[in-house]
Amino acid sequence: MASNEIRKHAGLIDATKVDNAKTLLKFIFRELKPVHVVNHYLDELDVMKFFGGDCKQITQFLRITNLITLLHQKQLGVTKVGNMIQVEVKSKHMLLALELFQELWVKEEAELNFQVAGTFSRLKDVLKQQVPKDYKEVEFRVKDIREKLKMFPATLARHINTLFDYGKIERTGGNRREGYTYSVVSWNDTNTSADKYNALQEAINSL
Repeated sequence: MASNEIRKHAGLIDATKVDNAKTLLKFIFRELKPVHVVNHYLDELDVMKFFGGDCKQITQFLRITNLITLLHQKQLGVTKVGNMIQVEVKSKHMLLALELFQELWVKEEAELNFQVAGTFSRLKDVLKQQVPKDYKEVEFRVKDIREKLKMFPATLARHINTLFDYGKIERTGGNRREGYTYSVVSWNDTNTSADKYNALQEAINSL
């Protein structure tokens, strides 16, 4: 005999409370309405390209985005279309899905962890924007590049040291007291998962 039945026969369960709880549950289920999540941005955003056609990752990304949207439905407000209640995804919800579950989307490179790889990818993008034709010859200082990368000084310094240790960048001048100048050595690590992650972030921000 189940413990609940034993307690019932022993008179230890308040039947009125149980009945009230059952009535409340019936009311809640009756009032719950399915909410349809609409993501109009998918007409403009080629997620297949950014996830390399990985249907599993695309499904995970869209489901997490939908869940985040549903969690914000009270602030967003819902609309009724015919008999259907719907809520619309905002671009910030897709960004949250990317940022909160970053380790799902960015596979760790053979040498660099995804955070350092992401910094390296953005560093190369900034240098290419500065000098599109001769970007491979560009030298930079950490203090000059930090604002463009929007990173804390200590974090950027740590990532630069890691990139230097792994031979991704080299020192071209300067000294410890005044600061070193660097240049990128490894320009061929293109289309990594970190590159795709940064590209998707930029694409969503531009929506």
